[in-house]
Amino acid sequence: MQYTIDIIAKYCMLYLFTIAIACNIDIAYNMTVRWRRTTLFHAPGGKGSSMDEKKSSYRGYTQVQNKATQKYIKQHLENIQLRVPKGRKDYYKDAAAAAGLSLNQFAVSAMDEKISRDGLDQQ
Repeated sequence: MQYTIDIIAKYCMLYLFTIAIACNIDIAYNMTVRWRRTTLFHAPGGKGSSMDEKKSSYRGYTQVQNKATQKYIKQHLENIQLRVPKGRKDYYKDAAAAAGLSLNQFAVSAMDEKISRDGLDQQ
């Protein structure tokens, strides 16, 4: 099965190179280079045989990202602290989850709804 796939893939690669030569473009070459890096051209257990073997490039949340986030929060957002009776926080969290919202989104939408419903808009 793998041998058959390799033959088909190599013929596809040759076809793309032919197109590139005929059209004088290098798109086909770029496509074959990418394809060559996939598991299609490697024997099972060989180099590049599994996408799971590749190491993640994620390096964690950097200090630069944190600084940018804090700057955005400072420039665009304001905090409101809410105090609720004991036990009600979980009640509100569950209601927000049932609505498919975060607790913050739920609270903001509830306040906006109350303002518009009672005609308290001061715009």
